[in-house]
Order: sequence, then C-alpha cells, then structure tokens
Amino acid sequence: MEFTDKRQTAIVIASGPSANDAELERLVGWPVVVVNDCWRLYSGADILYACDYQWWDKYAADTDAFSGERVTQSKESAERYGLTYIKGEAGLGFSEQHGVVKNNHNSGAQAMQLAHQRGARRLILIGFDGGPLGGRMHWFGNHPKGLANDSPWHAVIAGHRQMAIDAERMGIEIINTSRHSAIDCYSKARLTDCL
Repeated sequence: MEFTDKRQTAIVIASGPSANDAELERLVGWPVVVVNDCWRLYSGADILYACDYQWWDKYAADTDAFSGERVTQSKESAERYGLTYIKGEAGLGFSEQHGVVKNNHNSGAQAMQLAHQRGARRLILIGFDGGPLGGRMHWFGNHPKGLANDSPWHAVIAGHRQMAIDAERMGIEIINTSRHSAIDCYSKARLTDCL
C-alpha cells in the first residue's frame, strides 16, 4: 500500500503504554501503520509491521484476521507466513534506500521508515513512550515467555534522536502525541490537534 493522498500523513502506533489512552476512533480514514500487537488495539490499520520471527511464530495465525498488509524484516517469516519482506540493516536514523529499514533498536522506528517509504512526509506517533509508564512496558502488559519485554532504552532514544536529525534534513515532519514520553526529539501535540 502506498500513502499517496494529498495529506501525505501516516499515523504510526507503537506498543507503549500510552497507546491505550489514545482516541483511536479519530483515525478512521487516515493511513495507519501498527506495530506488533497494536493491530488488536486498532484493527482498521493499513499495515501491520513486526520485525521479529519469534513474534510471527507466535501470532501469525491470529493475524490472518487482519485485513491489511503484513510486513516484516524476517525473510524466514515472510516466506513461511506469506508476508511482505523489507530488508533490515544495522544503524540509526532513516534509511534512504527504498526497501530497507535501519534497526534503531526498536520496531516503532522501523515502522516509521516503512510509512515514509510508502509516501508519508508527515508522521504522527502514538504509543512512542521510550520506556515504561506506570510500571508497564506495553499497553497490553507483558509479552508471553519467549518474547522480549524490555528494550535498551538509551539505545532506542539515541535511534530516535538520529531519526529526528535525518527527518529535518529529508523534510519529514514528525509529531509525537504520546503524553509522557522519554523521546523528546520530536515536536509534541495532542492527537486531536494533528488530524
């Protein structure tokens, strides 16, 4: 799917605890990319992105109910479950190579790059908390055994800082609507003021 309408805006929903409080009913009609379990929070998304093969091994059958495109950087998962493959590479910031996303130590930043490569020049972020909130790591609680529940938060934040530098150079507007976020390198606004 390409985000080619005149607004060139995409909403990216990550798994941070604050995603649970967002007014997601306002997203109808907007291009939306969800990360991992967020498809359960907003099933009307256009794209579901999950990078880890462990996640797909656990949830691929469940996501058959998802009507949008399913994307991963796991070549093995793409072949096994009929997903769209995008190449992942080490590094921070935005990849300027189409069909490649830089790791940035988190799936949310990878999904942002995917949305940009699909035509978005304005990214509205939901659930980008950059750390635990109220003792919770994700809006749904913890992943089950075998899936990672923690992230190297200093590295995640460093990745977003490079993303912000690249975005300014590339003419990409990024707005973080997460109320309490350790990711402080993007402009902040309420979701209702962005749509």
